Amino acid sequence: MEQPAPAESAEPRTLIVAVPDTPATIDPEFIAGVPTGWEVGNNIYDEKIYYLTDRAAGSRDFASFENRLFERLTPNEDGTVWTAKLRQGVMNHLGNEFNAADVKWSFDRAFGLQGLGFFLAIQVSLTSGDNVRVVDDYTVEFHLDQFSPLFQDQMALMYHANYDSDEVIAQTSEDDPWATGFLGNNGIGFGPYYLEEFTAGQQLVLKANPNYYGGKPAFDTIIYRAVPDPANRLALLQAGEVDIALGLSPEQLAVVREDSNLSVTAEQGNTLVAAVIQASRPPLDNTLVRQALNYATPSSVILGDVFQVEASDARSFLPPRYRTYTDEFFPYTFDPGRAQQLLTEAGIELPLDLSITYAPFDPSFERLAVALRSAWEEVGVNLTLNQVTPAVFQQVTADRDFDVLVPPALSAHIADPIYTMEIFAGGSRSCCNWGNYVNDEAFAFYDEAAVETDPAARDQDSVEIQRVMGEDPPWVVMGVRQWSIAHSKNVANFIWNPQESIWFHELTPGS
Repeated sequence: MEQPAPAESAEPRTLIVAVPDTPATIDPEFIAGVPTGWEVGNNIYDEKIYYLTDRAAGSRDFASFENRLFERLTPNEDGTVWTAKLRQGVMNHLGNEFNAADVKWSFDRAFGLQGLGFFLAIQVSLTSGDNVRVVDDYTVEFHLDQFSPLFQDQMALMYHANYDSDEVIAQTSEDDPWATGFLGNNGIGFGPYYLEEFTAGQQLVLKANPNYYGGKPAFDTIIYRAVPDPANRLALLQAGEVDIALGLSPEQLAVVREDSNLSVTAEQGNTLVAAVIQASRPPLDNTLVRQALNYATPSSVILGDVFQVEASDARSFLPPRYRTYTDEFFPYTFDPGRAQQLLTEAGIELPLDLSITYAPFDPSFERLAVALRSAWEEVGVNLTLNQVTPAVFQQVTADRDFDVLVPPALSAHIADPIYTMEIFAGGSRSCCNWGNYVNDEAFAFYDEAAVETDPAARDQDSVEIQRVMGEDPPWVVMGVRQWSIAHSKNVANFIWNPQESIWFHELTPGS
């Protein structure tokens, strides 16, 4: 099914978005964990295919796909070779046409850098750039080492970016063969927008691709403006100086809901409210200690005090909106006595001093850290607050240099239960296991699910993984956040996606 184009505007329209900070990089290989980074990427690079989207209804079918940059994607009989027919005539703002060489080079770059795209590729048994083969200018074959039930979902990810390879190769050098210096601050793809300006920490400007195959977007210019103070972001929205304000507190969102000129688009999300534990550091490598921290956490109180109506209960390591979610194996209720007993069994000498790292993506992150400090102090665990900038936070997560981490986006970008858990708490196929969690039983279920041809059996694997994680928790899970976008009424048609980002080409002018 083809995606319908939005109505073209006769007059230029500009959309201004107030954000806590601009991303430190916009290179798709290095933007995991920073929402503004992948939001920019989604709008520059587009997807090969995506979940079937009904723009009129404002919904998506996560069991079906529509063609985007790929006109057709079909498997052979055993699902180990997928043939992609590229949409012909796809042009970027420079007038360059998307072709098979762009697909091939993009995967070669992922394997050359061994960054995010590399980890995602090996997750679906694409283990080498040689597995991606050009047949002709508009045909590419993907040869998997073995069947993967996730291949189509993977092709829906922007992280497998579609670069304009001729333009990017021109920016390479002997010291930088994959143009990391260039792509960190520039983006040249075939999506609905292109990057016009990027001044880190200040402003990022996207312009509509006039040649976009899906039709010129309704908004010609998107301006990301860094406004670190959430009170200022709200004030700018109320004054009509920005159209969207991201990273507002629950109290500020309540103010927006009461303003007749403004609106909040909201839906249950897939971002877990959690504290990631660095399981490679003693004594946090001890299962009993991680269990104790879960029992020491008054989740319902924290959700109510910190997030109010902007979060809901989640009693698993899988968000409730996914089909195999179960709370059957999640024993953790607030029980300080049980927490102290487990710490004693673990042989922990109290007080235990730890630090908790977070960035001010919105005011709730500090409030969550403070709430955990207060609760854990009662069982003899002293937390030192370590607030860092979003840019430093990105480096901290990449280096995995923390005791406890409050992530801004513990949410997977594929609507699949196995992937959702494995990406953050898996083995060799995981890019974002920031806590270095290791559990051989869980990893065996991941391995089984990676090649499982029976969907029902794969779903059962996902239930078993939830059971194992209930016994050996990788993190402290408190709930799931609501996806809430504060905006003026001159913009509409925000449609939830697993990335929980805004796809500007889907937006339409509002009232």
